[in-house]
Parts: sequence; C-alpha cells; structure tokens
Amino acid sequence: MTTIITRLYKDRKTADGVASQLADAGFRARDYDVIDSSGGHVAERLSATRVPSRSAEAYAGPIEAGNALVVVRAEFNPRGAALVAREIVDGTEWLEAGVAKQDVYVRVEPQLEMQLS
Repeated sequence: MTTIITRLYKDRKTADGVASQLADAGFRARDYDVIDSSGGHVAERLSATRVPSRSAEAYAGPIEAGNALVVVRAEFNPRGAALVAREIVDGTEWLEAGVAKQDVYVRVEPQLEMQLS
C-alpha cells in the first residue's frame, strides 16, 4: 500500500520549503514531487504522480493560476511514513482546493521480476 498525500500551497517557494522538510526527514526524491505551472502539461504531470483524476481536475486550475502542489507517495514501509509526511505537509499553511480526499490509499503491485534474480 502507498498513501498519496497532496497539499496545495500559495506558491512554488512555499512548496519547495515543504519538499526540503520531506528530504530532511529522510524521504527520497522519488517519494515526492512539487507541481507548478512551469513546464506546462499540468494534467499529465498530476497523472504521472498518481493523483486521482477527480483530485487532479480540482488542482489543475489553482496550479495554473500560480499555486503549487506537493504530492507525497508514502509507502507502507517504513512504518509510519504517511504519518510523518502528513505532519510535515500540514505544518505549513496550505490552501483548500475543494478536494474531498487529500490522502488516498493505492495498492502497489509487487514487481516480481526484480525479486527473481
């Protein structure tokens, strides 16, 4: 299981500050993303980070208007990673975007080919 945690912040600088806190807490760069309007293709980038489509629709407008989104993929192991991530993302003032579930659980299929060597 992986918990996808999303929070919208007023700008890229604020979101980058949250990302730095995640890194300081031991989260790997592949465990989180900061998405803003730079680089275009906001909807595609949200999909690539596993943000549910309904949430992505709600976030797209605010992101294109200058806000920035932090997306954390907190895996089941190490235990408590999602709790730590939530404490970090909630420790900085975030914006309401009308998203019903900012924390969603997704099933992760094991990659057996990697374990057969």
